[in-house]
Amino acid sequence: MRTVISIQKYLSILAFMAFTMHAHAQLNPHQGYIITNDNDSIYGMIDFRSGEKNATNCSFCQSGDSIYRNYSPQELTGYRLTDSGVYYVSRTFPIKGVQKRIFAEYLVKGSVSLFRYEGNHREYFYLVDEQGAVAEVYNYDAINSSYSLAEKRKAVGQAAQMLSRSKEATKQLFEKSVSTERMVDIVRDYNETYCTDNGNSITYFYNSKASSHSSIHLGINAGISFANYELYDVHKNVTLPFVGASLEWQFPRLNPGISVQAMINVAYCSVTTKMSPYQITTLDGLNYYQSDIVDSKIFRTSVRLGCGYRITPHKKFSPFVRGGLLTEFIHYNVTNKNSNGRVYPQKTLPQLGVYAGAGLDLSLGRHRLTLGAIYDKALLKEDYMHLSSAVSVLIEYLF
Repeated sequence: MRTVISIQKYLSILAFMAFTMHAHAQLNPHQGYIITNDNDSIYGMIDFRSGEKNATNCSFCQSGDSIYRNYSPQELTGYRLTDSGVYYVSRTFPIKGVQKRIFAEYLVKGSVSLFRYEGNHREYFYLVDEQGAVAEVYNYDAINSSYSLAEKRKAVGQAAQMLSRSKEATKQLFEKSVSTERMVDIVRDYNETYCTDNGNSITYFYNSKASSHSSIHLGINAGISFANYELYDVHKNVTLPFVGASLEWQFPRLNPGISVQAMINVAYCSVTTKMSPYQITTLDGLNYYQSDIVDSKIFRTSVRLGCGYRITPHKKFSPFVRGGLLTEFIHYNVTNKNSNGRVYPQKTLPQLGVYAGAGLDLSLGRHRLTLGAIYDKALLKEDYMHLSSAVSVLIEYLF
C-alpha cells in the first residue's frame, strides 16, 4: 500500500514539474514596456507570441513581479520591445469590413504611416495619411496563387490611390507580391520623396539583417576658412577657400542622432607678409635693421575625425553639433623679395589640434544639406610656420 502511495506521489511531482516546464516553455519573454492610456511607460517583460496573439492582447510582467497579466487594446495605448524595437499601438482598423480595435504593429511613421495586422492566415497593411484617411492592403498571395487583376486591384487599389503621386510605388504594388519588407520600402520611399516638408519618416519595423548594419553616407563640401597663421613671430590673418569630401557613419537603431564623421579639405592661398625687423651687420661694421617682405604660398590639407549629434534627427530642420581631432598638413613655399635677406625653409608640416562646430541640418529625403561653422585650434606647433586657429563656414551635401 505504501509503495502504491509513494508511486502516486512521485508521479504527481513529475506531472507538476512537466506542467511547470511546459508552461514556462510557452513563454517567449522580451524586455519591453507598456504605454498606459494615461501615457505612462511601465517597464518589465513582454511575452512575445505570434502575430495574431500579439494583436489581441499584451501579456506583460512588471519589473520586480513574477506574474504575467493580459492587457487588451482598450486598456493600453501600445507596447514595445526594447531589444528589437518592435512596436504595437492600439488602433481601430477595418478587418473583413468590420471596425475592430487591435494592437497593430507600427512599421513606419510619417506623412503616410504604415501599420500591420496578422490574422485569419492573412497579412493586412493599413496606410494612414495626415488627414486620417485609411487605405487597406492585404496579401492576396496567401489566398490564391493564381489571382486575377480584379483581385489584385481589390487588394492594393486603395493604397495605389493614396500613393498615386509616385508611379514607382503604384508599379511595385501591382507588379510585385505584398510583403512586410516591400510595403515598408514603398511607404518610406514615398515619404522621403514626396513628403519632405515634415522631415524623415521613422521606421519601426525590425529587420534583423538590416538592423545589424549601420549606414554610411558620402558627401561633398565647400567653404571659406578665416585662419591665423604664425610665420616665425609674425601673425598673419588669411582667407582660404576650400573644397573637400565627407563621410558620415550612422547607427540608426542605437541612436539616429549620433554619427561618426570624417572630413578632408584642401585649400590654397597666396599672401605677402612683412616680417619682424632683424639686425644686419655690414662688412665695414655698420649695423642696421631690415624687415623682409616675403611671398607665401600656403597649401593646407585638413583631416578631421570625430563625432556629430543631430538634436532632432527626424525633423526636416535639425540643429547639430560636432567635434573631434584635427590633423593639419601645411605645405608652404616662401620667397624673400629682399635679395640680401634671410632664406626661409620650405616644408610640409604636420600639426595636431582639435575642432568643434555647430550648424543646421536640412533633410532632403534620403539626402541632407548642412550649413555650419567649425572652429579649429592647433595644439602642437612647428617652429617655422603653424596654424594658430581658424574659423570655417561651410556648406555640405550628404548623399
